[in-house]
Amino acid sequence: YGLLVEFLSTAAQNVIPGDLWVVRHYVNAVFGWAGVVFAFLMASRWFGRRAGWLAALLLVCMPRYFADSMNNPKDLPFAVLMLAASYYIVSVSVEYPYFSWPHALKLGTVIALAINVRSMGLMLLGYAGLALAVAVVVSRNFEPRRLPATTGRYAVIALIAIVGGSVFWPWAQERPL
Repeated sequence: YGLLVEFLSTAAQNVIPGDLWVVRHYVNAVFGWAGVVFAFLMASRWFGRRAGWLAALLLVCMPRYFADSMNNPKDLPFAVLMLAASYYIVSVSVEYPYFSWPHALKLGTVIALAINVRSMGLMLLGYAGLALAVAVVVSRNFEPRRLPATTGRYAVIALIAIVGGSVFWPWAQERPL
């Protein structure tokens, strides 16, 4: 496991006055609410605003999710970051440049944060690469000058993810791959 949530919890303990464990619950709750927001965004993107509100409401009403939002510093943050990265991955455009620079930076950052919780976040690089390949094939735009530029954007995403993924993970700093 990476130390992202531990770092955030410790930093919050130094800023927010109160009981040590209550502050840690606050940090988990922030991840829980971020998950509700990304569930709303994902459902809205695929099925419209009503579905987004329904997805958010159902997630809030799910007892397991609600409980983990307060007490689970590993599984819930990782699930939320996987959902956030999935949102950015399915938001890939089917027209060149597929990932805008701001979109690529957001995706790389979210993947790095997921890696900082669990190493399984590296799978998101594969998912992003697959989504990019599908977007290139669907667009049928195989111009020789655009493929290296597209590969370069993906390389930037991977670089941000791998370098950023080792920030809160000392073992990954020793052996990034």
